[in-house]
Amino acid sequence: MNILVRLHSKLGSTIMSFAFLDLLHEQYPHAVIDVVMQKPIAELHEYKHYINTCYAFSKKEYKGVRGLYRFGRMIRIKRKYDLYIALPLSFSSALMGLFSGCTARIGFKSEFRSFLLTHSYKMPAGLHAVKQFEYLLSSYMRKNLKIGPVKMLVPETNTPALPDGKNLLINVNSGSQTRRLPVNKAISLIDEILEEYEFNIILIGGPGEMDFVKHIENGLKEKSRVINFTGKTDLHELAGLMKRSDLMISTDSGNAHMANAVGLKVVVIWGGCGVEGETRPYNRKGIILLKEDLPCAPCWPSENCKFGDPLCLLKLENQQVFNALDELMSHND
Repeated sequence: MNILVRLHSKLGSTIMSFAFLDLLHEQYPHAVIDVVMQKPIAELHEYKHYINTCYAFSKKEYKGVRGLYRFGRMIRIKRKYDLYIALPLSFSSALMGLFSGCTARIGFKSEFRSFLLTHSYKMPAGLHAVKQFEYLLSSYMRKNLKIGPVKMLVPETNTPALPDGKNLLINVNSGSQTRRLPVNKAISLIDEILEEYEFNIILIGGPGEMDFVKHIENGLKEKSRVINFTGKTDLHELAGLMKRSDLMISTDSGNAHMANAVGLKVVVIWGGCGVEGETRPYNRKGIILLKEDLPCAPCWPSENCKFGDPLCLLKLENQQVFNALDELMSHND
């Protein structure tokens, strides 16, 4: 049996789907499992040994319906698939399955795309995204399945050297302005951490976030225990940094999901954009800090806060972060 899975385009959602891929491989241990992943993060397929082929997709390279047709035809020529699973809710992901020539095509009902799928299911409300994936496969197979944790087994790699002592990764970035830590808030938090703890601070982020993080680094009072790796690591090196670090503080972002999958304990500073019960890091190995009782939250799917800098992040006390760090450090599991 040949199975093709269309994964999400965002880093966090892709990592959460790893639990689904494990479940799929468990149910179809002898099947050929291939995936379609967004080009910038396609290298992550290497963390799942049973994935046979990864097709790297780029909307810039395959524009519009014509581009989807070319991409689907390329897949159809390489292999005939018995089953196509569209995890994203988009119309285009279902259309890709049709163009790929897959015999059976399954996914959730959304964006009027059900006619493109041979099996479509109504998404249950209130479930975490990982449990939604479980529900999708259970519905198709007509059996009760149990999904496992989100896992990334990171090998020993040549990651950048870390200093001696305890290392705390900090990610202030996010794809949405409503989830990104404002500059002054980030400076205040890091300054107080350097005063209160003996951590080395490791700043992380992507190439497009280098200027933002550098601005924060320049505003710090003390820099001798601060290392800025923003834009200097690929995804494999970043995963290696997470594996070898002691703790992490992060906004709601793909980096938080990656750390959670690697097994690093994370304090997640949660913004108002998103529903915590549905999109939080799935494995219960960390603490979510959420400023409650704000009338404007949740603001999903807003990408910009009407107050400018998000109140949900500004009003979260630094002491709450310290309390969460202390709690995680007190647990040795």
